[in-house]
Amino acid sequence: MIESVPANQLWFQNSLVTIRVSLSEGQDGISILEHLVPYGFSPPLHFHRTEDEVLHVLEGEFRVRVQDQEHRLGAGDVMLTPKGVPHTYRVESAKGGRCLTPGAASASRTAISRRHLGAKGRSSQIWNRIRRATTPMI
Repeated sequence: MIESVPANQLWFQNSLVTIRVSLSEGQDGISILEHLVPYGFSPPLHFHRTEDEVLHVLEGEFRVRVQDQEHRLGAGDVMLTPKGVPHTYRVESAKGGRCLTPGAASASRTAISRRHLGAKGRSSQIWNRIRRATTPMI
């Protein structure tokens, strides 16, 4: 079964991303992305060259690794990771997690916006498929 995705949503790294505020909506290049993330998902360890990253957990439990430190975040918790600092997370809650990543214009947000524009009207993977996908936390 294939589900269609509304125009303001796209699949990105096993997460359903909803663009709550688009870069093009304002003049300051700010966006807010909401991520619906399956249990066990963990993006690769990475860093951002040009921007800090803010993670605001709305639902679920996230185990966040920033350099050599681990943190547990739950609903309502916010964490800032400075640019240039390696980080990743893993969703620990069985029902998955939901978070916001507000931010300024950057290469990664521009790439997501471009993927979003290209994804309009296309089909996506179904939720059950991404729920089964797990990537170990590095």
